[in-house]
Parts: sequence; C-alpha cells; structure tokens
Amino acid sequence: MFNIEKRPRKEGSTAYLLRWVDEKTGKRKTQRFVEVKDAEFIMTVLEAHDLDT
Repeated sequence: MFNIEKRPRKEGSTAYLLRWVDEKTGKRKTQRFVEVKDAEFIMTVLEAHDLDT
C-alpha cells in the first residue's frame, strides 16, 4: 500500500513523500518529490510492477 504525504519545507516550498512498505523485506521505503504528479507517476509504476506486495 502506498501513501503520498504533503510536507512543508522550511523555505516555504512543499515536498511530497511517497511512502510504502516493501513486503519482501518488511522495510519502509520513502521517496521525496517536488511535484505531486511525479509521486503519483512513480506510485503507478510501482503498483504496475507489484512492488508493494
């Protein structure tokens, strides 16, 4: 399962964190993006390759 979290930065801009758990290793993964559309694209790619399970 994936989660996109909107986080404010100190300088006033916004970062988008894509978070998920790698089911094979049990480790939490995080990737940071400047734009939400980039986070959504990578989430779609990961889902298409079943990398969340």
